[in-house]
Amino acid sequence: MRKTKFAKIFLAAAVCAAAIMLFAACNANDVYDNDALIIRGGASMTVGSSESNIPGQSYALKAKKFSGVKAVTTLDLPENPVIYIKLTLWAGKCKVVLIKDDKVNIVCEQTAETDAELAEMKGIAKELSAGRYQLKFVGQNVENIDIKIDLKKFS
Repeated sequence: MRKTKFAKIFLAAAVCAAAIMLFAACNANDVYDNDALIIRGGASMTVGSSESNIPGQSYALKAKKFSGVKAVTTLDLPENPVIYIKLTLWAGKCKVVLIKDDKVNIVCEQTAETDAELAEMKGIAKELSAGRYQLKFVGQNVENIDIKIDLKKFS
């Protein structure tokens, strides 16, 4: 009798956990084309990740799976900065954005089909006004992502 009761409780807990994971994944994938959710932060799901952040110098993220929005840091950028990025992924799509005054500025966007474009560290010039920006990554169904950003070259 106790085994049956325990099994029912375990099964109910497993179903609830699966539903929560599914709900989080759906919400995280809904963020990609929604600027309001990107600005606000939206949902995020990262599996098997490692990240390193040396303030003012570099930022790196590797993950087996990523969907949603990952807030990285806040940057004081000069006018028309050049942003140095390396970004590779196996599946899905990802974009790097800078946010200022509730406006999302796409620095770069990458899919598995365009993967080779940013396989090496590359400087991307952006026409932006000087000021304080939030740097974020936005992903949808991304697998095996590797992002590196050289923050030293912003100054």
